[in-house]
Amino acid sequence: MSKILPPFKFKKFAVAHEKCAMKIGVDGVLIAAWTEISFPIEILDIGTGSGLISLMLQQKFPEAIITALEPNEIAHQQAKGNFKNSPFPNQQNLELTDLQNFKSNKQFDLIISNPPFFEESVSSGDINRDQARQATFLPFQEFIKLSADLLSATGIINFIYPTQQTNQILDFAKQANLHIIKHTVVFPNNTKSSKRSLFSFSKNQQDTLKDQLFIKDNNDNFTQEYIDLTKEFYINF
Repeated sequence: MSKILPPFKFKKFAVAHEKCAMKIGVDGVLIAAWTEISFPIEILDIGTGSGLISLMLQQKFPEAIITALEPNEIAHQQAKGNFKNSPFPNQQNLELTDLQNFKSNKQFDLIISNPPFFEESVSSGDINRDQARQATFLPFQEFIKLSADLLSATGIINFIYPTQQTNQILDFAKQANLHIIKHTVVFPNNTKSSKRSLFSFSKNQQDTLKDQLFIKDNNDNFTQEYIDLTKEFYINF
């Protein structure tokens, strides 16, 4: 799941090229394509990177007002260019900041993120890569607490995180008075274990929808369920 997809074009716009700072990966595509919500007005994208998730959501919800946070200056500039070149009439609001320092009087109907979750304690030597990947820059407990504070009474928080940390995620969410409403366990194929899960939380308790998603089949082709989920964004689907 950590493999980077080749640069691709959406049906409506291009968002990446070979020299981009924050390349497009499966995780970002998944969480944006998987997200379902009725008529969100205010959306917060935490750690937008290249702007991928925000632009996918703007395509899905053209009337929504999207605020995108990105603390890394290089990625911020890339997202700024992608937002500027997008065809959407509602220009995304982009802020050069992290979640810890973000101030807002708004509450959001949808908070979405592909947060950093790797737990390496040693730097890779590339601060941009570390900031995008390592949980030390945004510890999960802090992410969930701060997100809950910004969430509207009827809103949802969607994110992708390692499956093996599910119990810890549920514990931290409980501490923040959040309830899981959907959990999709993602598998690379039917012979490999799951490395990622898609999570949706709300302030309102309800039955949890649990399911699975397989990215590829035994012939290394994308499964029909993955194609159906993402076909509105891939030209080759």
